[in-house]
Amino acid sequence: MKQKRIAIVALVSAFSVYFLNFLAGKMSWYWIMWWFDMPMHFFGGFLSAVLIFLFFYKKLRALDAVYSKRAFLFIMLGIVALGIVWELHEVIVERAIPEGMDIVSFVDSISDLFFDTAGGLLAYLLVWRKPTSL
Repeated sequence: MKQKRIAIVALVSAFSVYFLNFLAGKMSWYWIMWWFDMPMHFFGGFLSAVLIFLFFYKKLRALDAVYSKRAFLFIMLGIVALGIVWELHEVIVERAIPEGMDIVSFVDSISDLFFDTAGGLLAYLLVWRKPTSL
């Protein structure tokens, strides 16, 4: 049951991130609203954490480690790794465009990684925290 609920959260999150990014691209929100990148990284971190957890759920369950500190660290490191790969992608894209879009800076990259991690932390707290019995 837990895995089905997480899959639904992943599907809704993926659709939401895709839809918002689609609108942002069509309406130039990333250029009009300098801060729009921040909630998108937050939601991207949330989605990444849910997908990582969903992908490794059976393995974690078999190890009886679903609610362990190791699972938490594994998922958080996964989010940071995905965030770093995304930031490298931004550098490659910026250098590939002749005029340059000026989308990459050290401060922006650190901010993006912070929001990725914050979104992942929220996912951890909301989606797969250990259920308590009443």
